[in-house]
Amino acid sequence: MDRIKTASGQAARKRGLLINRDFTLLWSAQAISKLGDVVFDSTLVFWIATSIAREQRWAPLAVSGIFVATALPTLAAGPIAGVFVDRWQKRPNNYAFPCKVRPPPRLKCT
Repeated sequence: MDRIKTASGQAARKRGLLINRDFTLLWSAQAISKLGDVVFDSTLVFWIATSIAREQRWAPLAVSGIFVATALPTLAAGPIAGVFVDRWQKRPNNYAFPCKVRPPPRLKCT
């Protein structure tokens, strides 16, 4: 990383992209969620292509149907939800929909 001089003459690091802890947690949770979605979708396609629709004429239709079924909710609801979320006030929504990243509750072994 690049270093810059501080007032005391000591070299200090520039701050990186993932400096904010909350943003880092949100970003990594989203990345893990997307990775899980990709693994699940790939597994589902592999299962349909090798087990259920093996050597069937409709196998390509079944595989493409999986891709459509996974993309359709995002493509249909995303633009509509984006319009409303952008126009809503931020603070009441944060209280009404608490979507914070929390660690799982600890189990007591007594």
